[in-house]
Formats: sequence, C-alpha cells, structure tokens
Amino acid sequence: MSSRQPLQPRLRPLRSTPIVFGVILAAALVPVFLAFRVIEPERALFAHAVAILAAILTITVGARVALWSVNGRGCRRPASG
Repeated sequence: MSSRQPLQPRLRPLRSTPIVFGVILAAALVPVFLAFRVIEPERALFAHAVAILAAILTITVGARVALWSVNGRGCRRPASG
C-alpha cells in the first residue's frame, strides 16, 4: 500500500448541484418516455434509438454547461505535470 494522501476536490460543490443534476436527468428522460408512445414496431425501434442518442447528448451538454457555470471557463483538461 502506498502512503499517499487521498485526492482533494478542486472545487467545493455548489448547493444548486443536485437541482442542476435533476433538471438534466429529467430533460434526458423525456425523449425516452416519448419513444414508448410510438405504436408501429419499425418506427418504435427508430424512436428508441433517437431517444437514447438525444439523452446522451442532453447529459453531455448539460454537464458542460454546469461546469461552465461553476468556473466560467468551460471544460478544460487538467494541466499535466
């Protein structure tokens, strides 16, 4: 075992973080629930594929917006070294 200290967070989480997470999650689930309303099998399969893609994109964009609102600079890779 190594005697290293545990990693420390870069920023303290904001109090609004759970609210932002909830809004992003709800927005991502809307297309998935709407896909269940399609009746025809071929179109339903396509609707589910599009809904999953929309959910992934919604979560990705929501995470980037949330990070941008915290540090004002958007997502950046950590400095190496």
